[in-house]
Amino acid sequence: MPAHIKVKYSSGHAADAAARKKKGKCKEGDSISEPDLERKTSNEKRLATLDIFAGCGGLSEGLHQSGVSSTKWAIEYEEPAGNAFKANHPEALVFIDNCNVILRAIMEKCGDIEDCISTTEAAELASKLDEKD
Repeated sequence: MPAHIKVKYSSGHAADAAARKKKGKCKEGDSISEPDLERKTSNEKRLATLDIFAGCGGLSEGLHQSGVSSTKWAIEYEEPAGNAFKANHPEALVFIDNCNVILRAIMEKCGDIEDCISTTEAAELASKLDEKD
């Protein structure tokens, strides 16, 4: 876990419970509290992540809101879910394909093909991907 992330345990105070309940909820024009502003501006300290089986991006959103990571890439097999991920995370590059094919292509590109165990179908489909993909 990055050094700037502090693990906190629940203290059970009513003020903490009220703050948790309001977390992430504000109206347009409301000011952002100092910790929230710091979280939004410290992207250089976040992990760059790849979300596999991404769905609509709930896990990525939670990690982003916590300040742990920023999702740069996502792989989703189902097109409707991939399109939802794109809408929820426009900054991420989303691959709508079989994750085995994409991951094999990445390993080939990086020279790690000898460590890759995949089906012949995934190998064939990975070799057919465009270089730009």
